[in-house]
Amino acid sequence: MNVAVIAILMVFGLPMVAIICGTIASIASKNSKQQDDPEQARMIQEIYNSLERMERRVESLETILDQTDKKESRYER
Repeated sequence: MNVAVIAILMVFGLPMVAIICGTIASIASKNSKQQDDPEQARMIQEIYNSLERMERRVESLETILDQTDKKESRYER
């Protein structure tokens, strides 16, 4: 082979290999992200459920504190 042919193959071949490898890597990362989505959705759902339970607890505590304040104000009279 001629040195010029090898040089041309390297100049055009290496970028093509890099583009192909990059495309394959991006496709692979998209597939792994799609697999992570159900896990992330489950975690977000758990956080949401926990926040709802916390909201109910805070409301219960507010009710208890409000009732306690009302009882104390009756005794102060």
